Amino acid sequence: MGKRKAAGEAPRFALLVTGAYGLALAVLLAHHELWADEIQAWLLARDSGGVPELLANLRYEGHPPLWHLLLMPLTRMTNDPSAMQALHWAIAVSAVYVIVRHAPFTALQRALLPFGYYPLYEYGAISRNYALGLLCAAAACSLLRGWRRAPWRLGAVLFLMSLTSLHACILAIGIALGLAVDWAFARRPAGDSGVGRGWRPLGGLALAAAGVVLFVVLVNPAADHGTRENWRLTFDIGLLASTTAVYANAFLPPMGIPSFWFSYGQVVVFFVEGILFAFPVLALIIALNLRRPAALCMYLLCVGGLLAFFYVKFMGHPRHHGFLLIALLILVWGRASLASTPAAPGALAKAAERAAGPLLTLWLAAHAVSGAWAAVDEVRRPFSNAERTARFIEDQGLIDLPMLGTYDGRVNAVVGQFRRKRAVRYVQGNRDGTFVRWDKARLTDSSDAAALALAESLAKEAGRPVLVIHVYRPLRVPEAMRPHVRPLASFTGAMSSDRDFYLYLYDAAAQARPIHQVGVDG
Repeated sequence: MGKRKAAGEAPRFALLVTGAYGLALAVLLAHHELWADEIQAWLLARDSGGVPELLANLRYEGHPPLWHLLLMPLTRMTNDPSAMQALHWAIAVSAVYVIVRHAPFTALQRALLPFGYYPLYEYGAISRNYALGLLCAAAACSLLRGWRRAPWRLGAVLFLMSLTSLHACILAIGIALGLAVDWAFARRPAGDSGVGRGWRPLGGLALAAAGVVLFVVLVNPAADHGTRENWRLTFDIGLLASTTAVYANAFLPPMGIPSFWFSYGQVVVFFVEGILFAFPVLALIIALNLRRPAALCMYLLCVGGLLAFFYVKFMGHPRHHGFLLIALLILVWGRASLASTPAAPGALAKAAERAAGPLLTLWLAAHAVSGAWAAVDEVRRPFSNAERTARFIEDQGLIDLPMLGTYDGRVNAVVGQFRRKRAVRYVQGNRDGTFVRWDKARLTDSSDAAALALAESLAKEAGRPVLVIHVYRPLRVPEAMRPHVRPLASFTGAMSSDRDFYLYLYDAAAQARPIHQVGVDG
């Protein structure tokens, strides 16, 4: 892939690139409006009484606890979720430093990589647990060379990696099994009886396996989880086409955040993508790495595990598909660090090797353009209107009114932005809370009519007006109820309509008044 800079220059170069990345990311975070999935983790850490309660709450999430455990001390020091963004900045910058300092790329490639769509935006500007997975993957890759001399360090990193997210756990499994192949191909020291130094690496692999076991134990869904049975274990041609397209699309740089969400169902188009792009790319990757069985094994296991999960459980979004590119990073790093077979490459393989470096540089440049595009979009438009909605509620003196959230999976973003702790009544499950509990109890009627009926009941119970926080679109109010439902404000223009909010006051004595529109320019 090209020669790295001289060893003496590498730390300075890494610090320079990382500094530029850190500055760009700080600007993005300052302009990024936190949304539901980000706030959900903050609320879980904040409003769980302790670690045991947090672990119990996470059984409804499908996420292991490492990110939430890191957030928990911050929530005891401040109620401001921007502290979460500061922590995320430190994690993302650390991941970039490890990559730029140690990855086996050319200087240009290492300068481009941090500014791609995924490192800069999905795993940088958006504060989720996925950046932890990237950091652990980079740290694990930096320990691949000579890993048998210190297997416990790598095993510990893989242990932690399994506790960051399901997708990172799949990668940790792939890395560990690839290391087992590397151990099998490498010769043990002369005179080793089979129980001494040659077997030491298995201790590190056992530690990695313990992380996977712990992941399974902690993420095992609760008995009343709302989607516990949602597994697709039968053959579906549409899902197969979509999964193939996910592999192809992961390589293509997303251009702008409007393509943030993945849409599937176009079977013919997706199969064409697979035939023309995904399969040739996979075939080329395999051909280039036949002499590096351990690295190739890592990659195929990582990609196969991710695609299998996309098929049988959840197709996911770009933030999940980006792990396919982390798997490619693992492959490139692994081929430079792990054992290879002695067979000489053929003429075609040599030609492909020569072309791989320039092609990788062009690909990283395209992703850097995509990252810049996403950054401009982030600065130009609100990602979410949750914070603006929360500030309006506080500034208008509405914070102490009974509140009803019509959809818990989005209104939680508003709740997490209040300057003091404040629960709301969620239509889903008809219960008070802050974070979402994804259980069967919330699978109730959540139509506009049901929300208005609950607002009426809550108003009678409280003996005063109720503030209704609605999502997506204006609330559909029946003619008979319009005198009791007063529109207060709308906050629109977010990158996706599921992050727009509409406020209403349910009051039997109120008459309908014109809505106060608060759009992009507020």
